[in-house]
Amino acid sequence: MFLLKLATRNLFRNVRRSLLTILTVVIGILSLVAATGLVRGVEKSFTDANINNDTGHLRVFGKGYLKDEESLPLDIVVSQPKKVTTLLKKTFPKAIVFERIIFSAKVSDGVHGLNVRGVVMPGASSYKAFHYTKKSQTKKPMPNKPGIAVIGCQLAKTFKKKIGDTLTVEARTQTGSLNAVDVKIHDVLCTGHQLVDGFSLFMPVATGRAFLQMPKDVTDIVVRFQRRGQSLKAEAMLKKQTPKNRPLTWQEKAQEIIQLNGPRRKMFNGLLALLFLLAAAGLANTVVMGGYERKGEIGMMLAMGLERTKIVVLFALEAAMMGFVGGLVGSVLGGSLSWYYSIHGIDISSSANAIGGSSTGFSYVNFLYFDFRPEMMLIGTFVGVVIAILAAVWPATRITRLEPREILAGR
Repeated sequence: MFLLKLATRNLFRNVRRSLLTILTVVIGILSLVAATGLVRGVEKSFTDANINNDTGHLRVFGKGYLKDEESLPLDIVVSQPKKVTTLLKKTFPKAIVFERIIFSAKVSDGVHGLNVRGVVMPGASSYKAFHYTKKSQTKKPMPNKPGIAVIGCQLAKTFKKKIGDTLTVEARTQTGSLNAVDVKIHDVLCTGHQLVDGFSLFMPVATGRAFLQMPKDVTDIVVRFQRRGQSLKAEAMLKKQTPKNRPLTWQEKAQEIIQLNGPRRKMFNGLLALLFLLAAAGLANTVVMGGYERKGEIGMMLAMGLERTKIVVLFALEAAMMGFVGGLVGSVLGGSLSWYYSIHGIDISSSANAIGGSSTGFSYVNFLYFDFRPEMMLIGTFVGVVIAILAAVWPATRITRLEPREILAGR
């Protein structure tokens, strides 16, 4: 208790220096908590955006499809699709399962053209899986009527089209022949998912199968489970019972996003290491300066028989208190920042539009949300204290190595 009181008093000997030292800790811990929320948020934002708008929790392909996915082939199809859907619905009765055909298409208004991703799917189940009714202008599922299509809101904006207008769609059929059809825009989707909003055209089964001359085949099957973890059980079942197909879980797809996010993690880790180094240097400098300013006091305590380890503990306590205050303030600020952007997000639509979408799973979102985790605030405070103590021990140990008579003599 005596050492704690003494350490507290010593902090106020030079308030300005103590506050500047605490500030370096605040900046380091704030950066740690906020950067962690951002990096995790990037991964979560892209993963959730894909699950909630395009891929569901599990997709089933024919073997070899993923290697050529960029070209959206129609000749690599799901083997025994009816068997796959039956197995999934029987094993997971509450899951939403539906078949799709994804193809490469060109949309034209007679003057301008744009390459897009075409998707043939049943309106009722797909709209339920992705909650498209809440994201569409009509607020109704796409009906299975010939001659209609649904487009993303950015695609509608690109062509300056609205519900009721027409567009021409050109694509290769499954046999390779070129086909074209005029479709009436039945609805417009606005999901916040760049691939869906800016580069996708959806056709009901009646229109799509006739257009592509694919009466039975499908390129993928999408599953939305009641619980995310069920995707792994379904994957194992499908690998065993339908070996000619390739199931892809959202967990596997998330690993691709994590790998793509790797450079960003390394950049933030390097920045954090630099900030912590600066904070540790500031704390060490404070301890050294405080120690040499109080040489006489330290010499007196040593001469009176106070153990050297206790003097080291005294300096460690002083640093720990600065680290605690800095860590707590930095954690609260960083946590508040993460919490705010986990709700409101950062609008990156202009950047996403400039970059464009991708026909594969790693597509862009309009809003980037942080991942707020309250435990990171506790971790940040703890890290602040640990760094402070580690930074204080070495200079404090050097000071206590001096002989008491040398200190009192002013040497």
